[in-house]
Amino acid sequence: MSILRVQYGVRCKVKLNNTDDLLVGLCYRSPNSSQENNEKLLQKLRRVEDIKSSLIFGDFNLPEVDWIEGQVRAGETHHATVIYDIMQDLYLTQYVDFPTRYREWQKPSTLDLIFTNEDFMIENLCEKAPIGKSDHVGLMWTYVCSSSISTREEAQGGKPNYNKGNYKAMKQVFNDMNWQHELEDKGCDEAWQTLKGVCNKAVHDHVPFKKVKKKHKPRWLCSRVKKAIKTKYKLYMRYGDNYRDYEEYKKQNNKTRKIVREAQANYEKRPMKEFKNKPKAFYNYVREKQKVKVGVSQLECEDVRLTETDREAAKELSKFFKSVYTKEPDGPVPELPRRTGETVEDIIFTQEDVQKKLDKLSADRCPGPDQIHPRVLKECSKELSLPLSIIFRKSLDTGILP
Repeated sequence: MSILRVQYGVRCKVKLNNTDDLLVGLCYRSPNSSQENNEKLLQKLRRVEDIKSSLIFGDFNLPEVDWIEGQVRAGETHHATVIYDIMQDLYLTQYVDFPTRYREWQKPSTLDLIFTNEDFMIENLCEKAPIGKSDHVGLMWTYVCSSSISTREEAQGGKPNYNKGNYKAMKQVFNDMNWQHELEDKGCDEAWQTLKGVCNKAVHDHVPFKKVKKKHKPRWLCSRVKKAIKTKYKLYMRYGDNYRDYEEYKKQNNKTRKIVREAQANYEKRPMKEFKNKPKAFYNYVREKQKVKVGVSQLECEDVRLTETDREAAKELSKFFKSVYTKEPDGPVPELPRRTGETVEDIIFTQEDVQKKLDKLSADRCPGPDQIHPRVLKECSKELSLPLSIIFRKSLDTGILP
Protein backbone atom coordinates (compact mmCIF):
# COMPACT_ATOMS: atom_id res chain seq x y z
CA MET A 1 0.00 0.00 0.00
CA SER A 2 1.46 3.34 -1.06
CA ILE A 3 0.27 6.55 0.66
CA LEU A 4 0.39 10.02 -0.87
CA ARG A 5 -0.68 13.16 0.97
CA VAL A 6 -2.39 15.89 -1.03
CA GLN A 7 -3.56 19.35 -0.10
CA TYR A 8 -7.20 18.38 0.32
CA GLY A 9 -6.86 15.02 1.98
CA VAL A 10 -5.02 11.74 1.75
CA ARG A 11 -5.01 9.12 -0.95
CA CYS A 12 -3.45 5.70 -1.07
CA LYS A 13 -3.14 2.86 -3.57
CA VAL A 14 -4.06 -0.61 -2.31
CA LYS A 15 -2.96 -3.76 -4.15
CA LEU A 16 -6.00 -6.01 -4.63
CA ASN A 17 -4.33 -8.81 -6.63
CA ASN A 18 -1.59 -9.30 -9.20
CA THR A 19 -3.20 -6.97 -11.73
CA ASP A 20 -5.68 -4.63 -10.00
CA ASP A 21 -5.10 -1.64 -7.75
CA LEU A 22 -7.63 0.33 -5.72
CA LEU A 23 -7.26 4.08 -5.24
CA VAL A 24 -8.67 5.17 -1.87
CA GLY A 25 -9.10 8.91 -1.45
CA LEU A 26 -10.18 10.89 1.61
CA CYS A 27 -11.27 14.44 0.74
CA TYR A 28 -12.34 17.50 2.69
CA ARG A 29 -13.81 20.60 1.14
CA SER A 30 -14.29 23.60 3.40
CA PRO A 31 -17.71 25.34 3.26
CA ASN A 32 -15.75 28.59 2.74
CA SER A 33 -13.57 27.12 -0.01
CA SER A 34 -12.41 29.62 -2.61
CA GLN A 35 -12.87 29.24 -6.36
CA GLU A 36 -9.18 28.43 -6.73
CA ASN A 37 -9.38 25.65 -4.16
CA ASN A 38 -12.48 24.24 -5.83
CA GLU A 39 -10.64 24.09 -9.17
CA LYS A 40 -7.71 22.27 -7.60
CA LEU A 41 -10.08 19.75 -6.01
CA LEU A 42 -11.75 19.15 -9.38
CA GLN A 43 -8.35 18.55 -10.99
CA LYS A 44 -7.66 15.84 -8.44
CA LEU A 45 -11.06 14.25 -9.05
CA ARG A 46 -10.63 14.24 -12.85
CA ARG A 47 -7.64 11.91 -12.44
CA VAL A 48 -10.05 9.19 -11.28
CA GLU A 49 -11.14 8.75 -14.91
CA ASP A 50 -7.88 6.94 -15.75
CA ILE A 51 -8.02 4.63 -12.71
CA LYS A 52 -9.67 1.22 -12.93
CA SER A 53 -10.99 1.04 -9.34
CA SER A 54 -11.45 3.96 -6.99
CA LEU A 55 -13.13 4.74 -3.67
CA ILE A 56 -13.49 8.42 -2.71
CA PHE A 57 -15.17 9.62 0.44
CA GLY A 58 -15.16 12.57 2.80
CA ASP A 59 -16.91 15.81 3.76
CA PHE A 60 -17.67 17.70 0.54
CA ASN A 61 -19.98 20.33 2.10
CA LEU A 62 -22.52 20.40 -0.73
CA PRO A 63 -25.91 20.92 0.99
CA GLU A 64 -27.33 22.34 -2.27
CA VAL A 65 -27.25 18.89 -3.92
CA ASP A 66 -30.12 16.46 -3.53
CA TRP A 67 -28.38 13.15 -4.29
CA ILE A 68 -31.60 11.10 -4.13
CA GLU A 69 -33.51 13.15 -6.70
CA GLY A 70 -30.39 14.08 -8.68
CA GLN A 71 -31.05 17.83 -8.45
CA VAL A 72 -28.98 20.87 -7.51
CA ARG A 73 -30.70 23.82 -5.83
CA ALA A 74 -28.25 26.38 -7.20
CA GLY A 75 -27.36 28.23 -10.40
CA GLU A 76 -25.42 26.77 -13.31
CA THR A 77 -22.19 28.55 -12.32
CA HIS A 78 -22.47 27.69 -8.62
CA HIS A 79 -19.66 25.51 -7.25
CA ALA A 80 -22.17 22.82 -6.19
CA THR A 81 -23.51 22.53 -9.75
CA VAL A 82 -20.01 22.41 -11.23
CA ILE A 83 -18.83 19.68 -8.84
CA TYR A 84 -22.05 17.68 -9.33
CA ASP A 85 -21.67 17.83 -13.12
CA ILE A 86 -18.05 16.64 -12.87
CA MET A 87 -19.15 13.67 -10.75
CA GLN A 88 -21.75 12.80 -13.39
CA ASP A 89 -19.24 13.13 -16.23
CA LEU A 90 -16.88 10.76 -14.42
CA TYR A 91 -19.75 8.23 -13.98
CA LEU A 92 -19.17 8.10 -10.22
CA THR A 93 -21.83 6.42 -8.07
CA GLN A 94 -22.77 8.14 -4.80
CA TYR A 95 -24.17 5.89 -2.04
CA VAL A 96 -25.11 8.09 0.97
CA ASP A 97 -28.87 8.75 0.83
CA PHE A 98 -29.51 10.03 4.37
CA PRO A 99 -28.51 13.18 6.34
CA THR A 100 -25.03 13.05 7.86
CA ARG A 101 -24.92 16.38 9.72
CA TYR A 102 -27.32 17.41 12.47
CA ARG A 103 -27.21 20.73 14.27
CA GLU A 104 -29.81 22.37 16.50
CA TRP A 105 -32.16 24.80 14.72
CA GLN A 106 -30.77 23.76 11.33
CA LYS A 107 -32.12 21.42 8.68
CA PRO A 108 -30.22 18.09 8.53
CA SER A 109 -28.08 17.83 5.39
CA THR A 110 -26.10 15.22 3.46
CA LEU A 111 -22.52 16.51 3.48
CA ASP A 112 -20.46 13.31 3.86
CA LEU A 113 -20.39 11.36 0.59
CA ILE A 114 -19.01 8.07 -0.73
CA PHE A 115 -18.15 7.64 -4.43
CA THR A 116 -17.00 4.66 -6.51
CA ASN A 117 -16.46 4.43 -10.26
CA GLU A 118 -18.61 1.28 -10.52
CA ASP A 119 -22.05 0.31 -9.25
CA PHE A 120 -22.74 -2.13 -6.38
CA MET A 121 -19.30 -1.70 -4.79
CA ILE A 122 -20.63 -0.54 -1.40
CA GLU A 123 -22.73 -2.78 0.86
CA ASN A 124 -24.10 -2.59 4.42
CA LEU A 125 -23.81 1.22 4.60
CA CYS A 126 -25.02 2.45 7.97
CA GLU A 127 -24.64 5.47 10.26
CA LYS A 128 -22.92 5.42 13.63
CA ALA A 129 -22.76 7.79 16.58
CA PRO A 130 -20.67 10.97 16.06
CA ILE A 131 -17.07 10.92 17.27
CA GLY A 132 -16.37 13.33 20.14
CA LYS A 133 -18.14 16.67 19.80
CA SER A 134 -18.60 16.39 16.04
CA ASP A 135 -22.04 17.12 14.57
CA HIS A 136 -21.41 14.66 11.73
CA VAL A 137 -22.52 11.05 12.03
CA GLY A 138 -20.05 8.22 11.57
CA LEU A 139 -20.31 6.07 8.46
CA MET A 140 -19.47 2.38 8.22
CA TRP A 141 -19.67 0.23 5.09
CA THR A 142 -18.31 -2.82 3.31
CA TYR A 143 -16.35 -2.36 0.09
CA VAL A 144 -16.79 -5.23 -2.38
CA CYS A 145 -13.47 -5.79 -4.14
CA SER A 146 -14.95 -8.35 -6.52
CA SER A 147 -17.74 -10.91 -6.72
CA SER A 148 -19.13 -13.41 -9.17
CA ILE A 149 -22.31 -15.37 -9.79
CA SER A 150 -22.01 -19.12 -9.67
CA THR A 151 -23.81 -20.64 -12.62
CA ARG A 152 -26.04 -23.69 -12.47
CA GLU A 153 -23.23 -25.73 -14.07
CA GLU A 154 -20.71 -24.62 -11.45
CA ALA A 155 -23.15 -25.52 -8.67
CA GLN A 156 -23.53 -29.00 -10.15
CA GLY A 157 -19.77 -29.41 -10.49
CA GLY A 158 -19.82 -29.41 -14.29
CA LYS A 159 -21.85 -28.85 -17.43
CA PRO A 160 -23.00 -31.12 -20.27
CA ASN A 161 -20.53 -31.45 -23.14
CA TYR A 162 -22.97 -31.48 -26.06
CA ASN A 163 -20.14 -31.82 -28.58
CA LYS A 164 -19.51 -35.37 -27.34
CA GLY A 165 -23.12 -36.42 -26.86
CA ASN A 166 -24.29 -39.86 -28.03
CA TYR A 167 -27.10 -38.60 -30.25
CA LYS A 168 -27.60 -41.99 -31.88
CA ALA A 169 -28.63 -43.43 -28.50
CA MET A 170 -30.80 -40.38 -27.79
CA LYS A 171 -32.62 -40.83 -31.11
CA GLN A 172 -33.30 -44.43 -30.17
CA VAL A 173 -34.82 -43.29 -26.84
CA PHE A 174 -37.15 -40.87 -28.60
CA ASN A 175 -38.10 -43.46 -31.27
CA ASP A 176 -39.01 -46.02 -28.61
CA MET A 177 -41.60 -43.63 -27.17
CA ASN A 178 -45.21 -43.98 -28.35
CA TRP A 179 -45.87 -40.23 -28.39
CA GLN A 180 -49.46 -40.48 -29.61
CA HIS A 181 -50.35 -42.73 -26.68
CA GLU A 182 -48.27 -40.76 -24.12
CA LEU A 183 -49.63 -37.32 -24.99
CA GLU A 184 -53.14 -38.06 -26.27
CA ASP A 185 -55.11 -37.66 -23.02
CA LYS A 186 -52.89 -34.99 -21.45
CA GLY A 187 -53.32 -31.26 -21.39
CA CYS A 188 -50.94 -28.86 -23.08
CA ASP A 189 -48.79 -28.15 -20.03
CA GLU A 190 -48.78 -31.76 -18.84
CA ALA A 191 -47.73 -32.96 -22.32
CA TRP A 192 -44.89 -30.43 -22.38
CA GLN A 193 -43.65 -31.52 -18.96
CA THR A 194 -43.66 -35.13 -20.17
CA LEU A 195 -41.55 -34.29 -23.23
CA LYS A 196 -39.23 -32.13 -21.17
CA GLY A 197 -38.69 -34.91 -18.64
CA VAL A 198 -37.82 -37.44 -21.39
CA CYS A 199 -35.36 -34.98 -22.99
CA ASN A 200 -33.64 -34.15 -19.69
CA LYS A 201 -33.28 -37.84 -18.83
CA ALA A 202 -31.83 -38.60 -22.27
CA VAL A 203 -29.31 -35.77 -21.88
CA HIS A 204 -28.34 -36.99 -18.42
CA ASP A 205 -27.82 -40.55 -19.68
CA HIS A 206 -26.10 -39.91 -23.00
CA VAL A 207 -24.29 -36.56 -22.74
CA PRO A 208 -21.04 -36.56 -20.69
CA PHE A 209 -20.34 -33.82 -18.16
CA LYS A 210 -17.17 -31.74 -18.13
CA LYS A 211 -15.73 -29.67 -15.33
CA VAL A 212 -16.09 -25.91 -15.51
CA LYS A 213 -12.65 -24.30 -15.55
CA LYS A 214 -12.39 -20.63 -14.77
CA LYS A 215 -10.25 -18.83 -17.33
CA HIS A 216 -7.62 -16.66 -15.70
CA LYS A 217 -5.52 -15.76 -18.74
CA PRO A 218 -6.55 -12.61 -20.63
CA ARG A 219 -8.49 -13.10 -23.86
CA TRP A 220 -6.10 -10.89 -25.84
CA LEU A 221 -3.17 -13.28 -25.10
CA CYS A 222 -2.63 -14.62 -28.64
CA SER A 223 0.25 -16.71 -30.00
CA ARG A 224 2.15 -13.60 -31.17
CA VAL A 225 2.07 -12.12 -27.68
CA LYS A 226 3.12 -15.42 -26.10
CA LYS A 227 6.08 -15.69 -28.46
CA ALA A 228 7.21 -12.13 -27.68
CA ILE A 229 6.95 -12.71 -23.90
CA LYS A 230 8.87 -15.99 -24.20
CA THR A 231 11.66 -14.30 -26.20
CA LYS A 232 11.84 -11.49 -23.66
CA TYR A 233 12.14 -14.00 -20.81
CA LYS A 234 15.00 -15.86 -22.55
CA LEU A 235 16.93 -12.63 -23.10
CA TYR A 236 16.36 -11.61 -19.51
CA MET A 237 17.72 -14.92 -18.23
CA ARG A 238 20.76 -14.54 -20.49
CA TYR A 239 21.31 -11.01 -19.19
CA GLY A 240 20.90 -12.14 -15.58
CA ASP A 241 23.54 -14.87 -15.93
CA ASN A 242 26.44 -12.76 -17.20
CA TYR A 243 25.13 -9.16 -17.20
CA ARG A 244 25.64 -8.96 -20.96
CA ASP A 245 23.35 -8.33 -23.88
CA TYR A 246 21.43 -5.71 -21.91
CA GLU A 247 20.69 -3.61 -24.99
CA GLU A 248 19.22 -6.62 -26.78
CA TYR A 249 17.01 -7.38 -23.79
CA LYS A 250 15.93 -3.74 -23.57
CA LYS A 251 14.91 -3.70 -27.25
CA GLN A 252 12.90 -6.89 -26.85
CA ASN A 253 11.26 -5.53 -23.68
CA ASN A 254 10.06 -2.42 -25.53
CA LYS A 255 8.95 -4.54 -28.50
CA THR A 256 6.99 -6.87 -26.21
CA ARG A 257 5.30 -3.95 -24.48
CA LYS A 258 4.25 -2.56 -27.86
CA ILE A 259 2.89 -5.94 -29.01
CA VAL A 260 0.91 -6.38 -25.78
CA ARG A 261 -0.66 -2.94 -26.09
CA GLU A 262 -1.57 -3.58 -29.73
CA ALA A 263 -3.17 -6.92 -28.81
CA GLN A 264 -5.17 -5.29 -26.01
CA ALA A 265 -6.32 -2.47 -28.31
CA ASN A 266 -7.34 -4.88 -31.09
CA TYR A 267 -9.26 -7.04 -28.64
CA GLU A 268 -11.13 -4.01 -27.29
CA LYS A 269 -11.97 -2.74 -30.80
CA ARG A 270 -13.38 -6.06 -31.98
CA PRO A 271 -16.65 -5.98 -29.93
CA MET A 272 -17.26 -2.39 -31.10
CA LYS A 273 -16.88 -3.29 -34.78
CA GLU A 274 -19.06 -6.41 -34.48
CA PHE A 275 -21.70 -4.82 -32.23
CA LYS A 276 -24.36 -4.71 -34.96
CA ASN A 277 -24.05 -8.40 -35.87
CA LYS A 278 -22.85 -9.74 -32.50
CA PRO A 279 -24.21 -7.52 -29.69
CA LYS A 280 -23.75 -10.38 -27.21
CA ALA A 281 -19.96 -10.22 -27.63
CA PHE A 282 -19.99 -6.51 -26.71
CA TYR A 283 -22.06 -7.02 -23.57
CA ASN A 284 -19.87 -9.97 -22.56
CA TYR A 285 -16.85 -7.69 -22.81
CA VAL A 286 -18.55 -5.01 -20.68
CA ARG A 287 -19.51 -7.63 -18.10
CA GLU A 288 -15.93 -8.91 -17.97
CA LYS A 289 -14.75 -5.47 -16.88
CA GLN A 290 -17.20 -5.26 -13.99
CA LYS A 291 -15.81 -6.02 -10.55
CA VAL A 292 -19.21 -7.01 -9.19
CA LYS A 293 -21.23 -9.45 -11.31
CA VAL A 294 -24.92 -8.76 -10.68
CA GLY A 295 -27.64 -11.17 -11.79
CA VAL A 296 -31.40 -11.17 -11.21
CA SER A 297 -31.67 -10.92 -7.45
CA GLN A 298 -34.49 -12.27 -5.30
CA LEU A 299 -37.69 -10.27 -5.58
CA GLU A 300 -40.23 -9.57 -2.86
CA CYS A 301 -43.67 -11.06 -3.49
CA GLU A 302 -47.01 -9.62 -2.36
CA ASP A 303 -46.91 -11.83 0.73
CA VAL A 304 -43.50 -10.33 1.72
CA ARG A 305 -41.82 -13.59 0.71
CA LEU A 306 -38.71 -13.63 -1.48
CA THR A 307 -38.70 -15.51 -4.77
CA GLU A 308 -36.72 -18.75 -4.82
CA THR A 309 -36.79 -19.83 -8.48
CA ASP A 310 -36.43 -18.15 -11.89
CA ARG A 311 -40.08 -18.92 -12.65
CA GLU A 312 -41.28 -17.09 -9.52
CA ALA A 313 -39.06 -14.09 -10.36
CA ALA A 314 -40.45 -14.02 -13.92
CA LYS A 315 -44.03 -14.05 -12.59
CA GLU A 316 -43.33 -11.14 -10.22
CA LEU A 317 -41.73 -9.13 -13.03
CA SER A 318 -44.71 -9.91 -15.25
CA LYS A 319 -47.10 -8.63 -12.55
CA PHE A 320 -45.15 -5.39 -12.30
CA PHE A 321 -45.04 -4.85 -16.07
CA LYS A 322 -48.81 -5.46 -16.27
CA SER A 323 -49.46 -2.88 -13.55
CA VAL A 324 -48.09 0.02 -15.62
CA TYR A 325 -50.50 -0.56 -18.51
CA THR A 326 -53.98 0.96 -18.68
CA LYS A 327 -56.69 -1.49 -17.67
CA GLU A 328 -59.51 -1.30 -20.17
CA PRO A 329 -63.09 -1.43 -18.82
CA ASP A 330 -65.15 -4.59 -19.27
CA GLY A 331 -67.38 -4.65 -22.30
CA PRO A 332 -67.41 -5.38 -26.01
CA VAL A 333 -64.14 -4.96 -27.87
CA PRO A 334 -64.38 -2.13 -30.44
CA GLU A 335 -64.55 -3.37 -33.99
CA LEU A 336 -61.79 -2.34 -36.37
CA PRO A 337 -62.31 -1.86 -40.09
CA ARG A 338 -61.50 -4.99 -42.09
CA ARG A 339 -58.38 -4.63 -44.23
CA THR A 340 -58.76 -7.91 -46.10
CA GLY A 341 -61.56 -10.16 -47.19
CA GLU A 342 -59.74 -13.33 -46.20
CA THR A 343 -60.33 -15.04 -42.86
CA VAL A 344 -57.91 -17.46 -41.22
CA GLU A 345 -60.09 -20.23 -39.82
CA ASP A 346 -57.23 -22.41 -38.62
CA ILE A 347 -53.44 -22.63 -38.68
CA ILE A 348 -52.35 -25.77 -40.45
CA PHE A 349 -48.85 -27.20 -39.97
CA THR A 350 -47.41 -30.67 -40.29
CA GLN A 351 -44.71 -32.70 -38.59
CA GLU A 352 -42.42 -31.90 -41.52
CA ASP A 353 -42.93 -28.16 -40.95
CA VAL A 354 -41.80 -28.52 -37.33
CA GLN A 355 -38.77 -30.56 -38.40
CA LYS A 356 -37.70 -27.88 -40.89
CA LYS A 357 -37.81 -25.26 -38.12
CA LEU A 358 -35.75 -27.46 -35.81
CA ASP A 359 -33.16 -28.06 -38.54
CA LYS A 360 -32.61 -24.29 -38.84
CA LEU A 361 -31.80 -23.79 -35.14
CA SER A 362 -28.34 -22.51 -34.21
CA ALA A 363 -26.69 -25.33 -32.31
CA ASP A 364 -24.20 -23.01 -30.56
CA ARG A 365 -26.85 -21.00 -28.72
CA CYS A 366 -27.58 -21.30 -25.00
CA PRO A 367 -30.71 -23.15 -23.85
CA GLY A 368 -33.73 -21.22 -22.68
CA PRO A 369 -35.63 -21.51 -19.38
CA ASP A 370 -36.67 -25.07 -20.32
CA GLN A 371 -32.96 -26.07 -20.27
CA ILE A 372 -33.30 -28.08 -23.51
CA HIS A 373 -30.21 -27.31 -25.57
CA PRO A 374 -30.70 -26.33 -29.25
CA ARG A 375 -28.07 -28.94 -30.17
CA VAL A 376 -30.37 -31.69 -28.89
CA LEU A 377 -33.37 -30.29 -30.77
CA LYS A 378 -31.39 -29.97 -34.01
CA GLU A 379 -29.64 -33.37 -33.85
CA CYS A 380 -32.92 -35.14 -33.01
CA SER A 381 -35.20 -32.96 -35.13
CA LYS A 382 -36.88 -35.89 -36.90
CA GLU A 383 -37.57 -37.77 -33.66
CA LEU A 384 -38.79 -34.71 -31.69
CA SER A 385 -40.87 -33.15 -34.45
CA LEU A 386 -43.82 -35.49 -33.72
CA PRO A 387 -44.25 -34.75 -29.97
CA LEU A 388 -43.64 -31.04 -30.55
CA SER A 389 -46.25 -30.88 -33.33
CA ILE A 390 -48.76 -32.58 -30.98
CA ILE A 391 -48.03 -30.05 -28.22
CA PHE A 392 -48.25 -27.08 -30.65
CA ARG A 393 -51.63 -28.31 -31.88
CA LYS A 394 -52.92 -28.68 -28.29
CA SER A 395 -51.69 -25.16 -27.52
CA LEU A 396 -53.50 -23.67 -30.56
CA ASP A 397 -56.72 -25.58 -29.89
CA THR A 398 -56.89 -24.70 -26.18
CA GLY A 399 -55.30 -21.24 -26.26
CA ILE A 400 -52.88 -22.25 -23.48
CA LEU A 401 -49.12 -21.77 -23.53
CA PRO A 402 -47.19 -24.53 -21.73
